[in-house]
Amino acid sequence: MNITFWWSAPSSYFDACTRALAEAGHEVSVVFGSASLAAPLIGSPYGDAPISSLVNEGYDHLSDIQFWSGHPSHELLRATSDREPDVLVVQSWGEANYVREAAKMPKGTLRLVAADSPWRGATRQLVGVVTHRRLLSRGFDGAWVA
Repeated sequence: MNITFWWSAPSSYFDACTRALAEAGHEVSVVFGSASLAAPLIGSPYGDAPISSLVNEGYDHLSDIQFWSGHPSHELLRATSDREPDVLVVQSWGEANYVREAAKMPKGTLRLVAADSPWRGATRQLVGVVTHRRLLSRGFDGAWVA
């Protein structure tokens, strides 16, 4: 299965998840926010190594890894859809390009929006509850929540 993640930054948890998927025989691709390049990977099996060094050394289990800066461009996100993933997992619905480009994924792609923060009844979470049928359902088939 070809699984693509649009994710903000690597973490130990995310690394463990993608490694487990790759070990199970899945092809895993990731698009990360490049602002994370300067941040250390706290609590990772790699210590506090800068993420830029991990691109060459620690992420060989990924079939493709790309970075964006500022906001993810339509072109970059479209390039990942050209690979025709079976599953797209998007870390946030807060990035407008994520929702627009997820809606354009090839027919048959399972599109999931992920939220790894616990329910707190925060304004952003309440907005999602109210608007999800109108806004999120266009770009996503389901949600992966904590």
